[in-house]
Amino acid sequence: MTHRMVIVGYGTMGVTHRKKLATVEGVEVIGAVDIDPIREQYAAEDGLRVYPSLTAALEDESTDFVFVCTPNDSHRPIAEAALRAGKHVICEKPAMLTSSELETVVALAEEKGLVFAVH
Repeated sequence: MTHRMVIVGYGTMGVTHRKKLATVEGVEVIGAVDIDPIREQYAAEDGLRVYPSLTAALEDESTDFVFVCTPNDSHRPIAEAALRAGKHVICEKPAMLTSSELETVVALAEEKGLVFAVH
């Protein structure tokens, strides 16, 4: 089985993770979401589908994983939205700003039967 992944936040860490994931058997990074047009251009040049919004990426039924590589204060809402959309989540560290936020996200993942992991 191949897991198809979208990277949210295609800055330094997003690009770094895409390169590393390209060597992992069973993982295919297919797209990216970013609010910066320059980063969207880099994603397109790297052969990724560029989604116009997080909502559009989460609505894509061909993906099953989201890798959150955005600034730390945005991790929680993105992770929660992805989990609610039925996507597994990998989150760049620190995953959340507080342990309470992390507990909430972990509980949501468990409730949905999904993976939430911190890189």
